[in-house]
Amino acid sequence: MVRKDRALHLTHGFLAACNRLFPVFNAAHVLRRMDQDWPPDRQADVVWWATALVVLCSAHRLRAMSDPSEAEEENREASRYLGEILEVAPTLPYGKPSLATAQVLLAIATLLRGTAMSDPARMFVGSAAHILQDLDAHKVCALIS
Repeated sequence: MVRKDRALHLTHGFLAACNRLFPVFNAAHVLRRMDQDWPPDRQADVVWWATALVVLCSAHRLRAMSDPSEAEEENREASRYLGEILEVAPTLPYGKPSLATAQVLLAIATLLRGTAMSDPARMFVGSAAHILQDLDAHKVCALIS
């Protein structure tokens, strides 16, 4: 894992750009977790571990697009994080249903849509939808409107 200061720097970049366009995560929550729980412990909280890696992967992809001179290294880092994410991603839907799990599954689907492995993204979107149904999110949304 990267040093905490580097992780926070990358997180700020992700939240300012990627998460602003496609707001999957609560920015204040992600920053607080990055600050308090760095490095994430895969065994203790696999959802937070996957979330942290999604944030870092997305940040490296953003940096690759914005600085062509560093694109190769940034893409290599993004691919490394994506590989680690995909190791645990199939297990995420089988844990306790939570909003955080649905969020990270949607974020993984978004990451995959930008790769040659875009077909499995549908599975992650579907799993997130099932989790949200299990949480009765559809009832909460109906009450709000």
